[in-house]
Amino acid sequence: MGLVSNVGNISVPANLLEFPVFRAGIADSTTGNARDWWLWDGENEWKVGKTTDQQRKDPIRGVWNDTMLRERIESRWTPETDRA
Repeated sequence: MGLVSNVGNISVPANLLEFPVFRAGIADSTTGNARDWWLWDGENEWKVGKTTDQQRKDPIRGVWNDTMLRERIESRWTPETDRA
């Protein structure tokens, strides 16, 4: 068996159908942390600089492979606790 397997699928709950706002930042090469952040709603993107506590809960815009996804699940990672 591979790293992942399909265990089923369910409908997306009505309260989660609205497209979320994502945040994205560019990491500082010396610290590894993002200095400035942008928000994206699926159509528009705007710079916010530093994020608010509420914005730190927004999902981070990016793509992960299966290995990273597994690591993030096992470590109980959340966008709010991301070190960037």
